[in-house]
Amino acid sequence: MEGFAARTGIETRFESNFDGRLPGETETHLFRIAQEALTNVARHAGARRVTVKLTAEKGSSAERGRRTARGSPARRRKAAAWA
Repeated sequence: MEGFAARTGIETRFESNFDGRLPGETETHLFRIAQEALTNVARHAGARRVTVKLTAEKGSSAERGRRTARGSPARRRKAAAWA
């Protein structure tokens, strides 16, 4: 994530409530999903900030990304939350 922030100038945050390891294939899949999402943010979103969250719930995991971008209705709310 630090490399993405350095290359793009987009403030990047990673949040997780998961502290264990997943099977190698699962980790690779989640990495590729996050990589593609961040690439799309850098190319298309015009975002200044992005948050990637990994959460675990009862034996499963979910990955979510949020961004603050041009034209995003949540931009003002996000900007206020980061202040």
